[in-house]
Amino acid sequence: MEYIQNLGPNAFETVWTFFNLIWNSGIVPAEWRTSIIIPIHKKDKDPNMFQKYIPISLTSITGKAIEKIVVRRLNHYLETNGFIAVPYLLINMLPESMCQRRP
Repeated sequence: MEYIQNLGPNAFETVWTFFNLIWNSGIVPAEWRTSIIIPIHKKDKDPNMFQKYIPISLTSITGKAIEKIVVRRLNHYLETNGFIAVPYLLINMLPESMCQRRP
């Protein structure tokens, strides 16, 4: 996101308008949904063993930016509509009367 913020006000406004268009249409460019996987060999490991490589995923910077926007908007929506955020988990907030045990 930082690179977008540093584009200047005119370019930032254009990019932001484009992001909103994507948000409203639900259509994300295919290039943003794909990545290139590069296997990186682990130091001091046998290069002939597939398990001794770490997969590194190269993705679009613009795609990452839109992902962050989607996550922020989704979190805001969930938190303002009866859900609370817990690390790696969302808990629906029910009225206490609904959580009591039945006889």
